Amino acid sequence: MGMGYNGLNTKHVFSLIADGSRIFASTNSGVFISPDLGDHWYQINGGLSWFVSGEAPPVNCLALHGNTLYAGLWFEGLYKASIADLLAGIYA
Repeated sequence: MGMGYNGLNTKHVFSLIADGSRIFASTNSGVFISPDLGDHWYQINGGLSWFVSGEAPPVNCLALHGNTLYAGLWFEGLYKASIADLLAGIYA
């Protein structure tokens, strides 16, 4: 599994959404996932189309529908990615 760390104490967390043992967090530095109920956190912005400059914008809210994660950004619209694509980066 890719590098993870415990907690998101250096991030501003705007929202959380859970899917089984996975927790997704929208933060001032993009989207993070914990695959183990919050023990470890991984940034998963690479599968979202707005992550092109190396800097992740603030993500204000999240929604899950089936296997798709939706991310709402301030003044930047709504973006979506498959959860499988997002998870591929942390299991590499």
